[in-house]
Amino acid sequence: MDLYATRPDPLNTDFLDSRDVPLYHVSTHSPLFRSGTTTIYKFTGSGSGIPQMFGRTQAVMVAEIEWHSWSRDILRFQGRSMNMKDYINKSGLFGSGTKTS
Repeated sequence: MDLYATRPDPLNTDFLDSRDVPLYHVSTHSPLFRSGTTTIYKFTGSGSGIPQMFGRTQAVMVAEIEWHSWSRDILRFQGRSMNMKDYINKSGLFGSGTKTS
């Protein structure tokens, strides 16, 4: 499946499929030089069926990432909290590069 971002910032965008149907919304709130939170929502009811007939969509939270400058980042997914470093390493000023398997 191909996903297309509606904005150049992947931390604040909607992701659409090849038919321009919105599938995910990503929103990040981060005060300057402080910890922030990225929330990932999945749109439901945006395809066919009863919700589409009435123009209704619902955004359901799928995951949340707590970003920290000096301590570990936390991924919350399916009711569990995990160390984000197990999935993606930070790069740039506060990180060591990308994760390789």
